[in-house]
Amino acid sequence: MYGKESLAQTGAGITMLGVSIAYEWVLAVILFVVFGGAVLYRYANRRNRYAP
Repeated sequence: MYGKESLAQTGAGITMLGVSIAYEWVLAVILFVVFGGAVLYRYANRRNRYAP
């Protein structure tokens, strides 16, 4: 049925897919942390600015 070549190609394809998904997740987490941190920072500054 399956030769070693096709099995290796399938493994390489799965590995590349996993790497690309992991890369997208890392990118999404970094962007989320950056934007979330910026929003929280601005929100904290806004509260402190109007504090008595």
